[in-house]
This record gives sequence, structure tokens and C-alpha cells, in this order.
Amino acid sequence: MGNSDTNQLKPTSMKTNEPSDLQQQVRILGDDLKELSRATKDALQERAVAAKDAGVAALEKGKDTIEQYREKVESATREQPIKSVLVAAGVGAVLGILLARR
Repeated sequence: MGNSDTNQLKPTSMKTNEPSDLQQQVRILGDDLKELSRATKDALQERAVAAKDAGVAALEKGKDTIEQYREKVESATREQPIKSVLVAAGVGAVLGILLARR
């Protein structure tokens, strides 16, 4: 029966300096997650900067468009003041009628 004793698994209480295969996989997974996190952060920052730049450009374009219309209205008002007053009165009358119906 001495042979059956050698076939049984014996737990070892000795720890080695070498990490187990599972520990290595966990470390590698952790490193991969850190790298993925950095890459995701960088991509999101790039998109945020691009969105901000697009927003600023749209705002500037809008300001330019408004300024162009303001200049056109001002020019038309100076060239034909009576017509401008009549148009403004007509717009005011239409708005007054529409708002009074509420």
C-alpha cells in the first residue's frame, strides 16, 4: 500500500518567486485594460477638441452672417427710409393681429 500513498496529491506550502500562469494573465489583462483606457481617453479628447472647434467655427460663421444681414438692413434703411418704416409698420401690424388671436 505504500504505492497508493505516492499517487495522492500533496499540497505544497512553498511559495515560489515565479508568478503563476493565472497571475501573469491577470497582470497582462490589467496592462491591456490600462492601454485601452489610455487609447479611449485620447480618442475622446480628440473628438471633444474637434467638436469644440466645429462649434466655434459655426458660431463665428453665424456671427458673420448676422453682421452681413445687419449691414444690408442698415444700408436699405438709409437708402429708402420711408419704405423701411412702412415695412416695419406692416410687420408690426401682422404680428399684432396674430398675437391678438391667441
